Amino acid sequence: MPDGTVTDEHEAFEADFSEYLEKSLPAERAREVDAHLQSCDRCRAEYARFRDTVGMISGLDRVPAPTRFEREVEATIHRRSAGRFFGRRAFGDRVPFELLAAIGLLLVVAVVLLLRWSPTGTVHDPLSPSPSTEPRPDVKKSLPTP
Repeated sequence: MPDGTVTDEHEAFEADFSEYLEKSLPAERAREVDAHLQSCDRCRAEYARFRDTVGMISGLDRVPAPTRFEREVEATIHRRSAGRFFGRRAFGDRVPFELLAAIGLLLVVAVVLLLRWSPTGTVHDPLSPSPSTEPRPDVKKSLPTP
């Protein structure tokens, strides 16, 4: 019975067969696999079987999907999801509520800052008193008589 570490070593090389075949292994690891394949009859036979299998699979013709396939899948999804997917969208579904909430929040912050930094605590200038609070001398003061 072979030693467990030797079997693990063979499995490690067999795990790299796909990348070795595609030439996507790092150069150092590719050299290791190449050297192992030259010295190991078992792995060389496994690699030949792997390469033949990949060759057979890649030679299979691809079958095109039926022309109505996409529409039928879309209709099935629409039917099973009760219109949540691929259905007509109402106006409320297209409104970016997150964006509207962010804009509203910025407006509220702007108004609060404007009121806070205003010297009077209001948005408008305070009503200024009339230039003179004393009555004009040419106007007689009239008091109501009882």
